[in-house]
Amino acid sequence: GTSLSISNDSSASAKPPSRNKFRNLPLQRPHERTLFLFYALGAIVPYLYFLSKQATGGTSSTCSIHLFVPAVQAVTSLVWSSFIMAISFMEAWVKFRAPFLRKYIAVDVGRHVFAALNAVELGLALAMWLGRSLVAHAAVGAAKLSLVLPAVATTLLLIEAFYISPKLHVRAKAQIVKEMEKPGGDDNISSEEVNDLRSIQEEIKIIGSLPSPRWHVVYVALELIKVICLGCFVATVWSHAASAAG
Repeated sequence: GTSLSISNDSSASAKPPSRNKFRNLPLQRPHERTLFLFYALGAIVPYLYFLSKQATGGTSSTCSIHLFVPAVQAVTSLVWSSFIMAISFMEAWVKFRAPFLRKYIAVDVGRHVFAALNAVELGLALAMWLGRSLVAHAAVGAAKLSLVLPAVATTLLLIEAFYISPKLHVRAKAQIVKEMEKPGGDDNISSEEVNDLRSIQEEIKIIGSLPSPRWHVVYVALELIKVICLGCFVATVWSHAASAAG
């Protein structure tokens, strides 16, 4: 079985176990940092465009100035909530319905996808708040629009990314080890995969007790609250814009 090949295979040198307590935090992998920068920079471009137009006298309309920041934040919120709904409320559970997808593979894919999702969300949240601060001196009318909803969503994101997600990553790794060590696990894994698995095994041994499975429920609840907050914010901006236009 897989457990025997992992324990007795001396041809592959195992990676030394990492004792870095930050390894399960977001933005630890190059592709996560790439996603973070891509969406942060992409979402801040409209604010930079606004500043460049203002510098050249191209934003003379008071209405456009007052509505610009809420409009851009609404689009950012819409993209942000769309990511959450696509990943947390569709991909996360649909992949476990695939009959030919091994469970340990689904769990491993899931932990990487959610780490990437956190990176994207952090990038969008950063752009939302940084962009607003860049143009706050010009779009004074935007201050009339309450920022409570995006502030709540951002706070929940930080709690998820830096407190709950690391706990869920540990549980996911433990689940991967459990599934791989079962009789009839996958014997056809490469030496590199064996090394990775050994590293995860050592990490789980170092950690000891696993976080409670209830953190999954807490995470889902916070995801739902975030979607509601972001959706309500988009609706509020739409109503605000309609009133201003009228």
